[in-house]
Amino acid sequence: MAKPNKTSPNSADPMAFLQAAATAAQLPDCLQIAQLLQEATGHPPRMWGDAIVGFGQYHYKYESGREADFMLVGFAPRKSGISLYIYAHIPANEALLRQLGKYKMGRSCITIQQLQHINTVVMQQIAQQTMAHLQAKWPNPGT
Repeated sequence: MAKPNKTSPNSADPMAFLQAAATAAQLPDCLQIAQLLQEATGHPPRMWGDAIVGFGQYHYKYESGREADFMLVGFAPRKSGISLYIYAHIPANEALLRQLGKYKMGRSCITIQQLQHINTVVMQQIAQQTMAHLQAKWPNPGT
């Protein structure tokens, strides 16, 4: 039997999580990011696992047979900054990254120190491109 995905949606309050997990310096940026990603995706914030605020979901199934539901985009306050899970490796996003501003690219996320260091309109565009890509690649709706 396949091991369940530990980053699954749950009923925890994302705003309560942000209040508890974000530093005083991060909290205003996190609240604004939540609003911006909700606007960009049309989905309300929802907790995914214990530490990620996600928006929307899709259902993926790999050739190996592994399948699960996962968030379309999301973010999380971390010690190293704010991790944005908004990026799919597609040409449209590659071009947008050059306009994003000051960030570090991780293996699975974009990390920013402060929201003022990036172009939030470009951040929303990257989120929208990622969402469209994931929904086209795996058109089955998540549960």
